[in-house]
Amino acid sequence: MIQLTFLKTMGILTPVQRAYLAASILHNSLGLFESVVIWRSKFASTNTVVFYLTSALMAITQVMVELHLKQTAPYFLAIFFCIALANCFYLLVCLINSRDKHTSWVCVTFLVLYCGICYTLHTNVLVVADKKQFLRVMLFATTMANNFVPFDSLLAIITTRNRQCPPQWVPLTTGLLQSLFGGLHRHRLHETLMAPADALGVAVHLFGLIVELQSMIVRR
Repeated sequence: MIQLTFLKTMGILTPVQRAYLAASILHNSLGLFESVVIWRSKFASTNTVVFYLTSALMAITQVMVELHLKQTAPYFLAIFFCIALANCFYLLVCLINSRDKHTSWVCVTFLVLYCGICYTLHTNVLVVADKKQFLRVMLFATTMANNFVPFDSLLAIITTRNRQCPPQWVPLTTGLLQSLFGGLHRHRLHETLMAPADALGVAVHLFGLIVELQSMIVRR
């Protein structure tokens, strides 16, 4: 019965929406494997901490957008709520194993404050002139930040010519698909504000794949 209901609800999605949800679930589920590695190695870089922080913020904002704009089916809300919880869990694992405790406290404080802002917006304690447009701006800002984080590590690989870094084909590919299909999905909804953020995501992940290809050639 549950399977039939799930298939029925998934059936009313457009192909772009199905691809976007699938890419988002796949991309964010990769954090589970990285969390296992971090837990065993007892080390999490600052870049990794910031990535999962921005991923959590982006997912939380997406939940707020789904709650208040109501442009998509209800299960979009459920899926992004699960993604937000997953990224908060990945962030917790990173913070426990991070050696930079100052960064950890900053991340926790920022996440709590951001959740507080979202809660006050949702309950109308914080009143803004146009809540929907304000949420769109928040989603744009968090998406831009999240898409820019991988660029920093890619530049580090190029400038230091570090060949010891593990291949990043899978996360870069899933990140590219998430940015691409997310951009197409928002284009169909006429969310023009998000176009630069989605374009940045596609560009950064394409750049990352080029860097990986170059590294593979150099190794050979």
